[in-house]
Amino acid sequence: MHSNAAFDTSGAVTVESGEVMIDGPNGIALSLTPRAAREMGRRLIAAADRAAGQGTMPDGAQEDCG
Repeated sequence: MHSNAAFDTSGAVTVESGEVMIDGPNGIALSLTPRAAREMGRRLIAAADRAAGQGTMPDGAQEDCG
């Protein structure tokens, strides 16, 4: 899924009852097992590195959203 307006803020990440909870921008919410969270983290970092190499960061955006 591709959107014309990418979010330029990261979500909050917490742990509750052994699950990794992600509360993202615009009401996005995820609950992941630790295994799924680790894999998603690896995939996000790899994709962010590829996107940064393509010059897709909006003007004034910072790469570190943490």
